[in-house]
Amino acid sequence: MRTVGLISAMASIVFAGFVILPRVFVTTLHVPEQYATIQSAIDAAPDGGAVRIGPGIYAETLEITKALALTGAPDGATRVVAGDAATAVTVRNTRRVRIEGLAVVGGDVGVLIEESEAVQLVANRIVGARFAGIRLSRAQALIKGNDVRAGSGPYGMGIELANTMSRPESLISGNTVAGATHEGIILHNAHATIQGNVVTANGLRGVSISEMSMAKVSNNKIVGNADAGIHVVDHSMAEIAGNQIARVGPGPEGKAHGIRAFYYAEVMLGRDNLIELDLEDAVVASFGATVERR
Repeated sequence: MRTVGLISAMASIVFAGFVILPRVFVTTLHVPEQYATIQSAIDAAPDGGAVRIGPGIYAETLEITKALALTGAPDGATRVVAGDAATAVTVRNTRRVRIEGLAVVGGDVGVLIEESEAVQLVANRIVGARFAGIRLSRAQALIKGNDVRAGSGPYGMGIELANTMSRPESLISGNTVAGATHEGIILHNAHATIQGNVVTANGLRGVSISEMSMAKVSNNKIVGNADAGIHVVDHSMAEIAGNQIARVGPGPEGKAHGIRAFYYAEVMLGRDNLIELDLEDAVVASFGATVERR
């Protein structure tokens, strides 16, 4: 049967000098007890509803186009397996979506968020996606506490934000991003705060800020990537502070830099970056790029 949870609303009634906060009923649907598939529960849920998913392997792809909370079982026991599909989980044309505790396996893209805002991806495990583990396109999201081990294809990326400048700033915080063939985290004409992540063992740059993007990059551990720990390029701007950058391997041109600014990029270099490279390779600017030390 359907269960009903109670939450406090952001509305009030004033009566005899007191503020009364009404309770709002939130419908929670359960998989597999009520619905055999996750998508059927999503389709049945009302706008602003919730879907709780039990442990198991669910061979399906998901599409969310309404406000919804989607919660998996503890310890990654809810596995959404997309196989060769284009996208495992899609959030499109909506607001106020929270996806928490899923293990998302396969797909060209693990989680795709398009034309949406106020999306939260929290404590998910995303593995085996070929092109990108998480991709935002003209969207905004909180991406927090996820384990992203994806981007296994020829141009694979862990987390990619593209064309998000018309949306509020995204926050990428506390994630582990590993194993992509190219960048761990990359922005294309996007803006975000990137903080407290572990970005490691990616085949190209750890963090790349490109195509007129804007970013604050702080307190990340960026270790064991190639070409550059943090790469800022193409008229992009970045504030960079408090990061650990180490074990940068040579890239396609044989270069290995800690922080690189290139092609009219602007870097504001804050304090406490720990860059474990030779001084001449630690911070490099070229082709009209500038680095301002603060």
